[in-house]
Amino acid sequence: MSRLGWMGVLLLVALAGCAPSPTPTPVAEWIVVDEARLVDGVIRYGGESLLPEGACLQTQLFADGAPVMWWPINTCVPVTAGRWRIEVPLGVGDAPAALDPAALYTLRAWDFEDPQRQSLLLLLDLPPAPPPPAILEVFPLGLGHTWVYSVTVAESLLGEWAGVITQTVTAVHAEEGGWLFRLETLGHPLKQGLAASVYYAAVDNRLYRSSSYEYAATVVAREGIGDEGLLQLTWPLAVGEHWGAADLDPGYHIWVEAEEAGCYLLTIRTNPDHLFREFCPGEGIRTLLYGHHGSLHDEQWVLLAFLPGAASE
Repeated sequence: MSRLGWMGVLLLVALAGCAPSPTPTPVAEWIVVDEARLVDGVIRYGGESLLPEGACLQTQLFADGAPVMWWPINTCVPVTAGRWRIEVPLGVGDAPAALDPAALYTLRAWDFEDPQRQSLLLLLDLPPAPPPPAILEVFPLGLGHTWVYSVTVAESLLGEWAGVITQTVTAVHAEEGGWLFRLETLGHPLKQGLAASVYYAAVDNRLYRSSSYEYAATVVAREGIGDEGLLQLTWPLAVGEHWGAADLDPGYHIWVEAEEAGCYLLTIRTNPDHLFREFCPGEGIRTLLYGHHGSLHDEQWVLLAFLPGAASE
């Protein structure tokens, strides 16, 4: 080969050595989050992935930048046809009945085999909350709201007990037909665990109470129709009115017996027991008196303080 020919070969080799290497896929493009919604009480996150079919992703939900402990971080989310999705229902397992409306929720997903391949954070798209029902103008349910009571209990097995009991709104969830609240009682000697939680459904100018989140949500969905037996309060009030399940004796209904200084006496008088509650608009239940007419069970509650939650300040 001539000297000129060898020089051409060397030039080609040199040029080949200068050719750019293939551009690596950016880390954030291996996993993309393009869906982040709360629909009918179910958190839905999903997106695209360049990982192979069947690859396993892990996810973590954050609230205001802190990991959410009830999120199923160890659940394998498979990649199928280039996409992935995880759905987590609220009110099931360790998940709360509702998200904190004041918090910002984000999610990150990553490759189980190579955690360096992870998505960017994506904000959960929460539907705009409907306006609060009118009943909340007089019964102040709000996240973090706490009522502190001085309570005495006399019960056949317990004996006599006196102490302080608190009731706190620990979850709020707004839906199209109304709002849902979880109220947790702490300190009651006869109510522990699940029995210490009740759920309120606020629909228009009415407030319903249930021991189950699922049933309270049903009350909201059907706007309280057929749920008169769960109705705790309506507004405005008038002395002499009453409400309750149509198929029950009026003695089992809640009656508005008296009004004094803007507060109302709400009573239930049945054969086995009675319940008297003093309701004050803007404050809630100020006093409560319960008595059983058979085996001993009497309770007296007196409100010491109403403490609005931080979210309402």
